[in-house]
Amino acid sequence: MEETIQYPSNYRIEVSGWAHDNAFFVEKTELFWSQTNRKRVRLHRVLPEASIVFIRLMSPESWRSPAPVAYRVEGIQPMDCNGVCEMSLQQVQRVTKAPEEGLGASDVSESTYERTESSMRLEPEEVLS
Repeated sequence: MEETIQYPSNYRIEVSGWAHDNAFFVEKTELFWSQTNRKRVRLHRVLPEASIVFIRLMSPESWRSPAPVAYRVEGIQPMDCNGVCEMSLQQVQRVTKAPEEGLGASDVSESTYERTESSMRLEPEEVLS
């Protein structure tokens, strides 16, 4: 059965990244966080599947601006009649490969991003910090 759109937690966020037309965008919207730790966002643009976006929590304290967090876009729904596209998000973590023996840290520049299940079990207060 499909999960209904009754989210227990909504967060005001700023999303930035590259849209389907390769144009950089910044859009303020809400992050919907379900009881199953599924995160969704609704944007006024279409994004490519598996693209990376950066999400920054719009903090109620104006003096504190948390750093953006990288997410992978998944499960993109067709744009609705209001011009809004809903998609799921999976947080990604930077993973740096360990240097090979004999190489210094400055000789290793290769890194990848991977989804982490532990990042999906954060408390609501830790959603983007």
